[in-house]
Amino acid sequence: MLGKLRELVDELTKPFGELIASLGISPNILSVFGLLINGISMVAFFQNKLLLASILVLVGGFLDLVDGLVARLSRKESIFGGILDSTMDRFSDFFLLIGMGAAMPEENLRWGLVALAIHASLMPSYVRARAKGEGLSEVTVGIVERPERLIIIAVSAAFNVLKAGLILLIVFGYVTTIMRLIVSYKRAKNDKGS
Repeated sequence: MLGKLRELVDELTKPFGELIASLGISPNILSVFGLLINGISMVAFFQNKLLLASILVLVGGFLDLVDGLVARLSRKESIFGGILDSTMDRFSDFFLLIGMGAAMPEENLRWGLVALAIHASLMPSYVRARAKGEGLSEVTVGIVERPERLIIIAVSAAFNVLKAGLILLIVFGYVTTIMRLIVSYKRAKNDKGS
C-alpha cells in the first residue's frame, strides 16, 4: 500500500522536482528549509493559528517529499544527504508534535499524548534502522510513514481536532512498529537461523 502511494506521490511531484533540480538547488538545502518551515509551523501552533500551522505542515511536507526526488534527479544522492534528511525529519516531527500539544486545551492527558505520539513516530524508523544495521533487507511495511503522519497533523490542525490527530498518530505509529518487528523477526529467523 505504502509503495503504491509513494509511486503516485513521486509521479505527482516529479515536475516540481525537475524544476528545482534544474535551478541547481541542493537537496540538502531543501531538507534544512523543510525543518525551518516546520519550526515556523510550531510557532503557529503555539499562537493557536491552526490553519496557518496546517498550511505550513503541508509546505514542509512537500519539501520533504521533493528533497529525495531532487537528489535522485540531479544525481546528488549521498550517504550524508540521507542522514541529514532523516535527522531533519525527526526534528520536524518533534517540533510539530510539541506544537500540537501547545495548541490543545489544558487537560491532564495532553502532554502524555504528545510524549506517546513522539515515541510512536520515532519507533518505526528505529526498527527499520536496527534491522538494516543487523544486515536484514530494508523493513518498510506499515500502515503509515512520514507523509501520512504529516497529512494527519495537517488535517487535525485544519479542523481543530488535535487530540484525535495525536491518538491516530499513536495508534498508527505503534501498529507500524509492531508490523516491522514481526517482519524483522521472520527475516532474522530465516536469514540468520536465529
